[in-house]
Amino acid sequence: MYDALPKNSLETKNMIELHEFNKVLAILGFKNVQVASIDTFFKQIRRVAPIPLQFFDANVIAGEQHLLFATLNALTAFEQDYRISENLAVEILLYTSGQRQINKAIELIGLKSNTSEVAAVFLTATPEEAEKTSAKISKTVPGVRDDSVLGFQEGKVERLINVFEVTDRELEVVAKDTESRWDSLVKIVIERSALLATNR
Repeated sequence: MYDALPKNSLETKNMIELHEFNKVLAILGFKNVQVASIDTFFKQIRRVAPIPLQFFDANVIAGEQHLLFATLNALTAFEQDYRISENLAVEILLYTSGQRQINKAIELIGLKSNTSEVAAVFLTATPEEAEKTSAKISKTVPGVRDDSVLGFQEGKVERLINVFEVTDRELEVVAKDTESRWDSLVKIVIERSALLATNR
């Protein structure tokens, strides 16, 4: 499991340079999203950005750290050849959800037609490519760019507890080393992703 951000990370414009993998991770948030057809939306997105790219219901994402560590775990799984799926974007979905089944992962945290707050992650080779891709995706997603949907919001704590089946005991134990209930929950959710890698 990763305990900190990658060293020398480029944390500007929602981009993090992952030197270990020679990739740049971008994390975007959107609000007021209205997707009439999921299939049509993904076809449009793939034409615009044919790269490892995944979308989530931002209401069940425990901040940017959640997506960062899930992506790192997915990349490590591919590099060390213990991946669950054959597709990196799907692997990121699985590690973000802490689930081994794709259908279950989509059910819990995936993009659906009624999802109004959306998180997106994608990987490119350079920061320049990430900036260009971010602009293309932002124009294609039928919503408003707003990264605040990624973090703490009213009601999100309870949703995360339900989705990731977090117990009161877990929160109690982790609370000893964290400053808030939200911080405790973020740490537990990240650990769910790490467990997926160890329980293979």
